[in-house]
Amino acid sequence: MILAHRNLSVTPHEHLLTAHSEMVARLCVGFAAEIGSEYAGVGYLLGLLHDFGKLQPDFQRYLNAVTSEPPTPAAKAPHAALGAYYAGNLTNLSEGARRLCRYIIAGHHRGLYNYADLQNALLPRNVHKIRNCKPSSGFEEKVSEVVSTLCQPIKLSALHTRMLFSALVDADFLDTESFMNGSRSENRQSYALTADMTSLEDRLNSFTQTFSKEGEVNGARARFLSQAIHSGEEAEEGVIYTLNLPTGAGKTVTSMAWALKCARRLQHRRIIYVIPYTSIITQTASVFRKIFGDDAVLEHHSDINIEEDNEEAYTRVKLLSENWDIPIVVTTNVQFFESLFSHKVSKCRKLHNICNSVVVFDEVQMFPIEYLNPILRTIDQLGRDFKCSILLSSATQPPFDQGLKQKFSLQEGIYALTAPTREVVPYDKEDFGHFDGRVEWSARKEELSLEILAGRLSKCTQVLCVVNSRRDAALVYEETKKRAVGGTSVIHLSRMMCSAHLADRLDEIRRHLSVGDRLVVISTQLIEAGVDLDFPVVYRAYAGIDSIIQAGGRCNREGKRDKKGQLFVFSLNDAGRVSNGIKKAQYATDDTLRDQEESSDMPSREMITAYYEKYYNQYGNGDEKGVCKLLWNRDEEWDFEDASRAFRLIDDSGSVDVYVPYGEEGKRLTNEVLKTQRLDRIGRRRLQRYRVGLREKDFKKLADGGMIERVELWADPNQALYVLRDPIAYTEEVGIKSSNHWQTDTLIV
Repeated sequence: MILAHRNLSVTPHEHLLTAHSEMVARLCVGFAAEIGSEYAGVGYLLGLLHDFGKLQPDFQRYLNAVTSEPPTPAAKAPHAALGAYYAGNLTNLSEGARRLCRYIIAGHHRGLYNYADLQNALLPRNVHKIRNCKPSSGFEEKVSEVVSTLCQPIKLSALHTRMLFSALVDADFLDTESFMNGSRSENRQSYALTADMTSLEDRLNSFTQTFSKEGEVNGARARFLSQAIHSGEEAEEGVIYTLNLPTGAGKTVTSMAWALKCARRLQHRRIIYVIPYTSIITQTASVFRKIFGDDAVLEHHSDINIEEDNEEAYTRVKLLSENWDIPIVVTTNVQFFESLFSHKVSKCRKLHNICNSVVVFDEVQMFPIEYLNPILRTIDQLGRDFKCSILLSSATQPPFDQGLKQKFSLQEGIYALTAPTREVVPYDKEDFGHFDGRVEWSARKEELSLEILAGRLSKCTQVLCVVNSRRDAALVYEETKKRAVGGTSVIHLSRMMCSAHLADRLDEIRRHLSVGDRLVVISTQLIEAGVDLDFPVVYRAYAGIDSIIQAGGRCNREGKRDKKGQLFVFSLNDAGRVSNGIKKAQYATDDTLRDQEESSDMPSREMITAYYEKYYNQYGNGDEKGVCKLLWNRDEEWDFEDASRAFRLIDDSGSVDVYVPYGEEGKRLTNEVLKTQRLDRIGRRRLQRYRVGLREKDFKKLADGGMIERVELWADPNQALYVLRDPIAYTEEVGIKSSNHWQTDTLIV
């Protein structure tokens, strides 16, 4: 018997290679067909051939040795390269299909190769054992029959390769799991829910029927929702849609209403909602679960909160996160794009389920400029080649359809979307005016000292102050706290606090706002996008126009106050250094506002577009790491592994994760790690909510002071955790507090 797998704990113990290959081929056909009908035959061929190398006697000896009772040592017998070599030498197969098979089969265990490494792996001297692979009778005839059906031309690209790679590895995992762990396979099937967009739409309709239409703001929101529904009912393939609504206009529900109508019209299987910050994703996922139920929604990010000891909830999230087989996925930019650019099997597995989906990108102004070109190229291709309907949502929509090139530069410039774009809700001066007129502001920044700023904040009844760095947030907080009148709550928010701490503080802020308590909040930029808070007064440190507008979205958000909200833009005289990106945003704001008339109105769409043109023009190239050259080259020699390393939305190379004893659960988890060097699966996931990323300089300062301990977990000694063992270094007020200066904020996983 030629085996694919062997497991003495199940009956039967043997998983025949012929049965495994045939089932993987059948599954892969369905997954590949979602990429495009012309890829179905390629999918079947990949399934048939992916484990061809297991025919070698050396592999069969290895498998029997390591699965015997007791196991016995045996030399490994790699098999993936043999199948890739066999497929790559099928003379009747087109060169494009052979190239796909080489990349995909060779990498289906170790991940996708760089081109040169793949060529080396398939040299005759490295695949000489293929002569020992003797397929069963009729195998070669079946392969020839499949190849003969592949007469339809196929598009060839790095993303097509990655999508088909995803189809194969998911099919391989699913069939292997069915044999090796039947209960896990049954759980997966019970959690996966067939996408019934009609029933989901009915749930949304029931939810929106409770919305009030009284008042100008609510009336405008209702009209925006109605227009979005109408747009979704007439959605067309190949068009990229934009939702450019003011802050507080109900983008979350409006975008989902459009997505459901679009999904029904174009027969999409799922909706994927992509968000930049975990502070937003938790809020958005909670809204969607309230509307659609827990069974229809997957929240996939590193800080997801699972109830203690809820093994079923943990299992559900883990299984569904592997391949996104559920109608609604809410995830982060980091999870979505880093998966699309990863070479690793585990991250790529879900990708084929992006095909034939509605993909909503929320707060698209947060796309990092360093990776803007590969991001926009990928969005373009998802809509063009993979049957995705794309919605770009923002209150400050960048002109991604225009493309920008720096004057007198030979660099490529900012990539322009090639697909036609269309607005879901066209601009209407009257309806939009209900939101634009909620706030008075002055574009002319005031130069303020720390003392004067703190004095002004302390005199306000309720005020939000947004600054550009963690250092500034800490300094303004300390100075304001000294000056605050009795009964005033002064709250600090920054990523020196763990996610669980931030969530508690946001809940506390909402409670104070709801009852009219005196309140001063000092925060970094993390509060600006998507956090539904409503202050009468907002102070914003000078930044890009998009950031200023987003801060204004936390001011008189509901429009229910007797007078307009007030937004003050200031420059802090003794502010710390800001990132290069913030500096360029400030320069672009200067250039945009220089020739503008003094006005109390919020910036117009034309002004926002002019700002982005000036901002992007400073960069010249939206691909600082050269990812596009690795994956979009004319020779079709793709370097997947290099691209995977280069595309990191969060550059943590100079950052160290430290786990902190915040709250009862944080103290329990960190104490458990310190005492036992053990943590179960749920504990490890929950521990992520107590993580703070420290710059190496700050980390070293605390470590040298004996406040941080390195813990090698018993189950995985190669992966150390760093735990803040001294509770004095973590305060309820500001989180981690070191004697060193405070670092600037970064994006959140």
